[in-house]
Amino acid sequence: MADHLYDTLHRLVAFDTVSANSNVTAAQFLADRLHSAGFNTSFQNVEISGVPHANLIAWAGPPVGDGLTISGHIDTVPFDGQPGWTRDPLKADLIEDRLYGRGTSDMKGFLAQCIDAAATLDRKTLKRPVVFVFTADEEVGCRGAELVGPQLAKLLGDLPMPGLCWIGEPTSYGICHAHKSIGSFEVTVRGLGGHSGAPAQGVNAIAVMGKVMEVIGKLQQERASSRSAAFAEAFPESPYDVLNFGTIRGGIALNMIAEECRLRISYRSLPDVDPMELHREIEQKQERILRLQNDPQEQEIEIRQRLKFAGPGEKIYIIDDKKK
Repeated sequence: MADHLYDTLHRLVAFDTVSANSNVTAAQFLADRLHSAGFNTSFQNVEISGVPHANLIAWAGPPVGDGLTISGHIDTVPFDGQPGWTRDPLKADLIEDRLYGRGTSDMKGFLAQCIDAAATLDRKTLKRPVVFVFTADEEVGCRGAELVGPQLAKLLGDLPMPGLCWIGEPTSYGICHAHKSIGSFEVTVRGLGGHSGAPAQGVNAIAVMGKVMEVIGKLQQERASSRSAAFAEAFPESPYDVLNFGTIRGGIALNMIAEECRLRISYRSLPDVDPMELHREIEQKQERILRLQNDPQEQEIEIRQRLKFAGPGEKIYIIDDKKK
């Protein structure tokens, strides 16, 4: 591995850019390396969930149309408390032909390759511009991309907007022409509290949530049995809509009937599927669960959604809604 490439990756992995943390220092490091390679650089400084972040834009080449954007994200998913780690997640270790460390695949390894390519690129030979866009908070809803997209033309100044974009997500170097949508829900069950010694006098929100999870789990099985031939090559592991139970919290003490339980769910729909379809099915099924309870007036199931999706040639739509 080239010394410059490994050094860039090693230093990049050392930045703790889990989405909840600021990425500003890492973005500045990348900007410094791109500036040293002769690229123009610009920052979009933003605040997300009260934390300072930065989107980095860098470009080189003539100010003509039909340029190429190469994009990736600086943040990573969490590692604290995740079982299975046998080495420091913030240290890039090269063992034989494998690299270990948080983000080496998704997607600091790609960012390091971009920096290395920029350092060796003969900018004088470019007939069209090359633009790098490195964003914040992709892992928790593409929040950085959401903010930089509408401002990109302004940030590029006199440079026309590029006509093509490559996203360096890990695909084993395969070319993927489409992506699934991403949606998320928070399901809240509110029951009737009381003492655990008299469970029949209350409604246990955790128990009701168990039924919610069972119903949604069956919905996932139905989706898995309807595999899409059209997207079998693009999504070989799961050519169908997928759901995931992300986090669950409920109850406050062992000797109390749980009065509230919250479940966070994410789902990803195929590109040709209405991303609201799964949401509507979940709503219908949770209403059915309520009807099956002995005292439906004593409980409530609430679905709060934050859904993002984009269709071909369309803008990104964001829906923030609450349904009971």
